[in-house]
Parts: sequence; C-alpha cells; structure tokens
Amino acid sequence: KARIADVSLKGFYALARNAKVYVGGDTGPTHLAVAAGTPIVGLFGPTEWWRNGSPRPEDICVERTDIDCRVDCHRRSCSKWICMDIEVERVFSAVARRIGANATHSAKALPLAG
Repeated sequence: KARIADVSLKGFYALARNAKVYVGGDTGPTHLAVAAGTPIVGLFGPTEWWRNGSPRPEDICVERTDIDCRVDCHRRSCSKWICMDIEVERVFSAVARRIGANATHSAKALPLAG
C-alpha cells in the first residue's frame, strides 16, 4: 500500500535542496524545488512552460507539442486530458539529460517521440 509522507514546506525544501533532480507538474512543490535550486524536469499538460515553468534555462520541460487543443485550454475545453498523456520514456530521457545538463543548455519542450 502506497503512503504519502507528511512533510512540511520547510521539510520539502530541505529534501529538494538535496535532490539530484525533481520531476513534477505545474504545482506548488515544483515551484518550491525551483526556489531550492534543484534541477527540474517539468511535466506540463494544459498549462504553458514559458509562463509557469522554471525561469532557469537549463531546466527541461516535457510536454505534448503535437496537439492543437493545448493552446489556451487550461482544462476548460477537454474531458480527455490527452495533454497529460506523456510517455515515460520521454521523462526518463529528460531526467538523464537534465542531470548531465549545464548552464549552457536552454529550457525547451521535447518533441513527441513517434
């Protein structure tokens, strides 16, 4: 049975500071991990990386770029949530790249693997 740890914001910040990478969506914990200086792989569905993602150019966004409905959706126009259907392999690849990334890399959306 899975359990969720009861961690305070201060405790999460300490965990994030010591993490090699943080993978998460457009949520409070992701933004706190950015503030902690943790390398980020952001998973974005109906929200935009350029607006809500990390300001650091070395962080990476994984998102669906092959669907038109993402433009200005914000979860209001779709009940299928296909924008959240992100392949695990793409996330693993982004994590591997982010751990090895340096400050000269740019934040970018990864293309959908065919």
